[in-house]
Amino acid sequence: MRKPFRWEADCLADDPFAGDFGNGEVALSDKMVTNRGGGTCHTCAGPCEPGTRNRVLTERGDEGLETFRWCQPCCFAMAVYDRRPSIGDARFALGEQRRAEMRGVA
Repeated sequence: MRKPFRWEADCLADDPFAGDFGNGEVALSDKMVTNRGGGTCHTCAGPCEPGTRNRVLTERGDEGLETFRWCQPCCFAMAVYDRRPSIGDARFALGEQRRAEMRGVA
């Protein structure tokens, strides 16, 4: 079995929804994966490129199952958030900008 990089353990230790008010969601799976099929990052709204390491979290809540994916740059930002929150804040701001552009609000 491959030993994970240290940044991956630090990424998984970060709570991506800290400060949010939840409705009793239960995490069913929270792991680092090598992306095979792409996807969209929950934080920066950018592409999750195939062949990169991504965090994938699946939760069960009142609305059913929901899966969240984070791209490798956002995973790095999560890994250092306790020391450099400005990096994570910049990734979040990028996501807000991208979502606004998709809605045509920019």
